[in-house]
Amino acid sequence: MESLVLKQGAASVENRLQKAGTEHQDVNKEANPSSGLYITAPEHQLKRLERRWQRLNERPTGAVGSTNEKAQLLSNKTHYSPHDPDARVSVKPGKARKLNYHCSMAVDTAKGVISHVRADFADGRDSQHLPSLVMQVQGRLRANGLLMQELLADAGYSNGSNYHMLELQGITGWIPVFGKYKPEIAGFPYDKEHDRYTCPMGKPLPFMGFDRTADGRLLKNYWAAPADCRQCASKPTCAPKARCRKITRTAYDAQYQRAYARQNSRRGKRMKKLRQSTVEPVFGSLVQHYGLRKINVLGKSGAHKVMLLAAIAFNLKKYMKFKPTKSVIMVTALEKERQQEFRGGPFIFSLLFFN
Repeated sequence: MESLVLKQGAASVENRLQKAGTEHQDVNKEANPSSGLYITAPEHQLKRLERRWQRLNERPTGAVGSTNEKAQLLSNKTHYSPHDPDARVSVKPGKARKLNYHCSMAVDTAKGVISHVRADFADGRDSQHLPSLVMQVQGRLRANGLLMQELLADAGYSNGSNYHMLELQGITGWIPVFGKYKPEIAGFPYDKEHDRYTCPMGKPLPFMGFDRTADGRLLKNYWAAPADCRQCASKPTCAPKARCRKITRTAYDAQYQRAYARQNSRRGKRMKKLRQSTVEPVFGSLVQHYGLRKINVLGKSGAHKVMLLAAIAFNLKKYMKFKPTKSVIMVTALEKERQQEFRGGPFIFSLLFFN
C-alpha cells in the first residue's frame, strides 16, 4: 500500500486533494502515457471521494481539537500500484485496506465440487460479475448435458438486473435482497393495477417517468400534484422542502418483490442453510489449506492460474474420497429359435440395471 502513486492526467484532482489537506505519494510523472493508468472516474465520483477525504481529515483522532492531518484514503479512482497494476484496493468491515484480487467461484451443492473459478478485479461489486459467471457456468453444463435450474448466492449478488436476467433464463435465484431495500413504504400503499401510490390523505402519486442515477441505475419516479400537497395539512412533515411528495423506486421493483418473497419462504430459509453449509466452507478451505490467502504472482492472468490450480487440487481430493454406488448388471439372452443356438444365429439381449 505504501507504493501506491497517483494516476496520471490528474493535475486538477491533485490540487483539490492538496486543498483538502491530504498527503499522498509522489506523482509518477515518468509513467508511459500509453499504459492507460489515467484517472477515468467520472466527476461525480471524484467529488464524492473529495468529500470523504475532507471528513476524514476533520475527524478528531487524538486530543480534543486535534485533526488527522496526515490521513489518507487511497482509492482505485485516483491511485494505482506500479508494481502490480492489476491489483486493486479493497476493504472489508473491520479489516484494513489491501491490494487484492477478487475470486469468483461456482460450487455444486450436491457434492461440494468447484465447477467454475476465475480471477477478477477487486474494485467492483460481486453483483457485477454474476451475468458473466452464469453464462460461463451454463455453457459448461450444457456441454455436458446438464442444465442450471437454481442458483444460490449471498446478498452481495443482489441486483435488480440480475434478478431480471435469471428470470429470463428460467433460473430460480435464491439470492437474499440487499438490506437497504424496503418492500413497502409506510403509509403509502401501492396500487399495482394503476401503477401508483396513495398518500395517507388519499391523494394519488402516479408514475411520472423513468430516471437514471449518475452511476447508471434505472429508477421510477412517482409524485403527487403540487396543488394537492400545497393544500395538505401534512406537508410540513411529509414534504417540508419540496413542492410535492416524491417517491423514487427501482425499475426492477417487481423482481425485488419476488426475490424478497422467496427469501422469506420456508424453502428460502432452507436454501440459505444449504448455501452456508456447502458453499461457504469451500472458500474457507481454499484460503486456509490451498494457498489462496496470498497470491505470489503478478497480474490478473497469474492470479487466475493460481486459483485454477487450487480448485483442481480441491476437486481431486473430493474425487478421491467419492465412492460411487455399486451397480449389479444382469444379462439375459433370449433365443428366438432353438436351432439358431447352434448355427450362431442372432440373440436378443436385455440389460437390467440395479442400483
